[in-house]
Amino acid sequence: MREILQHIMEQDVFKLASSEEMFDDQGICEGIAQAHQQFPAIPKETLNQLADFDPTQNKKYVVWMAKVFTKSPAILYSPSTFNTLKEFDELCQRNIIKNKDIGSYQTLEQVAAEVQRSLGTITTSQQKKGVKNVGTIPEEDIVFQNDKVVVVEPKTKEASILYGRGSHWCTAAMGENNMFDRYTQNGRLFYILPVSGAGKLTAEYSKLAVWIQKGYISLYDQDDVSMNNLTDIIQILTELDIDFMAAFGVDLARLKAKFDGWYIRYPDGTTAEVDIYRPQTREQAQKYGAGTQWSISNTNNTEYNQFLRYYQLEGNTFFVIVPKDGSGKILMQIPPATSKGSGTHFYFYDKDGREITVKLFR
Repeated sequence: MREILQHIMEQDVFKLASSEEMFDDQGICEGIAQAHQQFPAIPKETLNQLADFDPTQNKKYVVWMAKVFTKSPAILYSPSTFNTLKEFDELCQRNIIKNKDIGSYQTLEQVAAEVQRSLGTITTSQQKKGVKNVGTIPEEDIVFQNDKVVVVEPKTKEASILYGRGSHWCTAAMGENNMFDRYTQNGRLFYILPVSGAGKLTAEYSKLAVWIQKGYISLYDQDDVSMNNLTDIIQILTELDIDFMAAFGVDLARLKAKFDGWYIRYPDGTTAEVDIYRPQTREQAQKYGAGTQWSISNTNNTEYNQFLRYYQLEGNTFFVIVPKDGSGKILMQIPPATSKGSGTHFYFYDKDGREITVKLFR
């Protein structure tokens, strides 16, 4: 039980290297030293702060940032500085930006404008055509490849539309209904494409989407039908010879361990081995909750289905517990961690929606 809660609650924490270490390391601080030489009036502490916003390993943009700082100190306090320079650098490496000379830009706003213009170089026409030859995919977007598949991680909405062409994924939709930003802000998104480009992965699947969120994995076929059963996901991806760690950064053994070997103990002392499913969409809640009276699984009238309200708006997490002996399904609800103590308590409901007292253990 604690393992599940831990994986739900834990957040990734990214730490930048200390500024002093960065300045003292000759291999890394070349850019900082050069900036100090050209702009001696700027304190070293300020240069180190500017370096924290430089996404490159050798801090090659610090000289330019120092120049901009002398005219507009606001660059040091802009929350968009790091992301703008990171996108600029990535697009330069992919030869999408034509003017790669950072020194020719006078302000951060000019760099941001060039980034936006360059993102538009993946034209609407290209997006509509999709990928016909995987050889045209930039190496930076490919995270795994074998003789059957190419796994890509799109970095922009335009790339997501391009790679997802021919599917019904909301992350590949044209126009304002595209949900790429929402999914990538809350997890990592991957597309599995056939090596043949215009061919198919299997007789059943032309392409697949994988979404990794907080250590959990969801799989979607080209028609956006979701699969959350871990056994099915493993079988499909294993048949395509995909290495989970190499492609998605996921330890398959640890992933399986989250859901294997769980039991439920009832008030009368009897126990049953169970399968555990985690619905993350209304359709999944309806699928896993079929045959119950739970409001999150209401299929008679989708207007009264409460999954979106409780899950997306209020931040609850749900697990559907299915005893392998065929007895009634159980819903576990974990409230959001919005106040002291919340997020660590959980509630169980039987198939009729009545709160019950059971214990989940392994």
